[in-house]
Amino acid sequence: MSNVSVGGRGSSDGNETSAVSNNSNSSSEDATTAVNCQHPIVKSFHLTQFMVFWIAPLFEIADKRQLLDTDVWSLPPSLSVHSTYDKFWRTWEGVRVEDSSKGEKTSLYRVLVRCYFKEFIYSGLLQLVFMLFQLGQPFLIIEIVKYVATGSGGIGLGIGLALALGCVSLCSSLSLATSLYLNRILGIEVKAGLMTAVYKQSLNLTSESRLSYSVGQITNLVAIDADKIFMAVQFPHFLWLV
Repeated sequence: MSNVSVGGRGSSDGNETSAVSNNSNSSSEDATTAVNCQHPIVKSFHLTQFMVFWIAPLFEIADKRQLLDTDVWSLPPSLSVHSTYDKFWRTWEGVRVEDSSKGEKTSLYRVLVRCYFKEFIYSGLLQLVFMLFQLGQPFLIIEIVKYVATGSGGIGLGIGLALALGCVSLCSSLSLATSLYLNRILGIEVKAGLMTAVYKQSLNLTSESRLSYSVGQITNLVAIDADKIFMAVQFPHFLWLV
């Protein structure tokens, strides 16, 4: 009997040990998966973000085999739906309190400007840099034409002008591409915040309010109006470039 009891206890201890080891292995695998799923832009340098080098590993995998859901990284925490909604809603509440004290109606335009002012200015500065580089290209082309026509200045001047034109064209393309990329991200943030806010508020509507706002109106706010704002946010700086 004692041997049986000892043997049974030993087997139970072995099961507990194996269970603990399995749990530790699964937790370590989860941690590894969490690290692998972390978006590379979180820890990348500014140059890597600017040149979009962080997407290169994804291209390497796609070149070898078909991409899977597990190959794609999770969104950075700052770009998640919860984060964008919290940012938008905190700004909305702040503007609503200010407007209610003045007896005014809350303006969505003021909310968007206050919430995304820094991102808007940064993308605008990049587009301004693009415009300045574009204006500088004709002057370099004129100098190159003069050099070809006269040949004065030697070979060094010609090489310098060609390199300068190439650098200006490269910087112009990079500044425009980065500006459009940032505006795209900004539009996604605005759309996600608006859609989540409308959805959550529609769940809190009273029976009396539901009589004033039909399901079709709420659907239009989420699907159509939010998408129009998403499109408008991406190209505001082209107004002053025209």
